[in-house]
Amino acid sequence: MAYEFDHIHLKSADPGATADWYVKAFNFKIISDAIRPWGDRFIRCETVDGAVVNISGARTNEKMGDSDSSAHWGLEHFGIKVD
Repeated sequence: MAYEFDHIHLKSADPGATADWYVKAFNFKIISDAIRPWGDRFIRCETVDGAVVNISGARTNEKMGDSDSSAHWGLEHFGIKVD
């Protein structure tokens, strides 16, 4: 099966500060910044070579764990495209 990298999604307690850090540290470009219908701030960034990194906060009433099998801060997921 053919596949390719699509994006990385990070969860952050402060998506704006996290995105700003990546802009300053790695010259990311912020593509969009919005509050989604389920209450989380969702910032889409792009690296210099075009890779997409999404950064979002907690959704409305979502409890974030420290590092367990429930939703947690840090790497949320990485996406790949398949046939």
